[in-house]
Amino acid sequence: MYSVLGKTPLDALINIVLHPIENFKIMFINHNNSLFGDYVKIETHIILLLSGVFMLFIKPQYLLILIPIYGQKFFHDNYLMWSVGGQYSIEFAPIMAIWIFTVISEFKNIKLKNIIAIIVLIGCLASTIRIMDHTVFFTNKSAIRFYKEAHYKRNYDVKNVHNQLSLIPKNAKVSAQTVFVPHLALRNNIYQFPIIKDAEYVVFSTKESSYPLNESDFFKEINMLLNSEIWETKYKNEHFTILKKICL
Repeated sequence: MYSVLGKTPLDALINIVLHPIENFKIMFINHNNSLFGDYVKIETHIILLLSGVFMLFIKPQYLLILIPIYGQKFFHDNYLMWSVGGQYSIEFAPIMAIWIFTVISEFKNIKLKNIIAIIVLIGCLASTIRIMDHTVFFTNKSAIRFYKEAHYKRNYDVKNVHNQLSLIPKNAKVSAQTVFVPHLALRNNIYQFPIIKDAEYVVFSTKESSYPLNESDFFKEINMLLNSEIWETKYKNEHFTILKKICL
């Protein structure tokens, strides 16, 4: 992350102080000429403005909280991080929710308060539609278009998957593919695959997104597990697999 600003956080801080104009430009441009990086930052800035960042002009002190998040996101060398759906975007949400409603509540003029609230709601609706229907950077539309039938369907037997997940002991340590983590999260130890650590079970499906791995690395990881001597197949069909660690 720090190659643009320096190799360490201290180098980055010094670079920002000494070269403010150049670093401000980096917030908006494809600074490392990534193949698919053009306009990704611009789109994210527009979405943030529509979602209510413009309110910082009324309460600029909240900008101090957002500066580190902006830095993490837009100075990163990986263009995936710059996108509206990329890493660190979720960190804007709680700050903006608190800040926007705090600012609106402090308006004395009821009419003005209502107008600002409506503008924010329209902006949020517009940005939501934009993200669901068209973005510069690819997003999995079926995962977010709640008004589409595809959002509620899977190309495998979901009921069977839920049944198999329910058979995993509640106190077991589990490493699961992203989509299965929420269904297994109410336990002391849950990891997002491919992080395994001390997990006793591994859960994955070839029909789901391979995130955070690319597809090639995902299949390498699962093939290593399937061929390993320390994992046995607890359940498997053509789309879904549960592995259990063998007690040696």
